[in-house]
Amino acid sequence: RRAVVAEVYDAMDAVADLAVTSLERADRTKASKTMLAFLLTYPMGKKRRKHHLGQLLRGLDYAYEEGRCAALDSLAAALRALPARDVEDHADAFFAA
Repeated sequence: RRAVVAEVYDAMDAVADLAVTSLERADRTKASKTMLAFLLTYPMGKKRRKHHLGQLLRGLDYAYEEGRCAALDSLAAALRALPARDVEDHADAFFAA
């Protein structure tokens, strides 16, 4: 049984930021894997999922190359792992980026 509370979503906002902005590669990798697990398993509506996927997309504009590459890796992993229905629901955002 999962506790569904708003604070988890807020915490994952910080984790998504770490997946791009952390100075340590290992930390970026852990944050990315945590974010992917969250997207795949935690219950959320379309609007909430769009918000979290949008965070990964915004990482593509990060100032430093390491962060942009990490965001791209996270996004690629999410696209491979998410159900096709979810990818199709947000396809316009993916291709606009």
